[in-house]
Amino acid sequence: MMALRQGIFQPQNNVSMTLMFQREVAESITAPPKHPQRGRLSVMAQAQCNVKMAYKISAASFVPKPRVNAAVVHFERKAEPLMPGSLDKLEDVVRFYFNKRRKTMGNNTNRMAKSAPEVKGILAKWSTDCNLDMTMRAQDVSTEQFCALARVLDQEQIKIPLT
Repeated sequence: MMALRQGIFQPQNNVSMTLMFQREVAESITAPPKHPQRGRLSVMAQAQCNVKMAYKISAASFVPKPRVNAAVVHFERKAEPLMPGSLDKLEDVVRFYFNKRRKTMGNNTNRMAKSAPEVKGILAKWSTDCNLDMTMRAQDVSTEQFCALARVLDQEQIKIPLT
């Protein structure tokens, strides 16, 4: 609903959320580029919201005491989402790149171009326009850069392989 600006997330409503998660999940949601915990969840959340960890909660604060620590994350909807409309294409892009997260962007991009030759020119233009260093790993790429590729693929109606 947030991505499509429906229900309580309509443009005229100023809605934010404050939610508690297991600490590792909260760290993944809020992880900036180049952070080891950055992943698909980070990119997807940060495409729609400004996220920040409000505070951490020790497991000792709960009765009965759980085996994990917790953290509270504040989500504030971006005025203009980085990926307007459906998040399906962004999900496909980040799934593709984070599926082989230890491979470099160049290796993953070449893998995508082999699987879907029609995307080769788009990938070359994307890497140049976004000034991507192809020796980086997916965790080093910004949310804006992933969204830029997803928008172009969505406009061109190109389906990327999920292998």
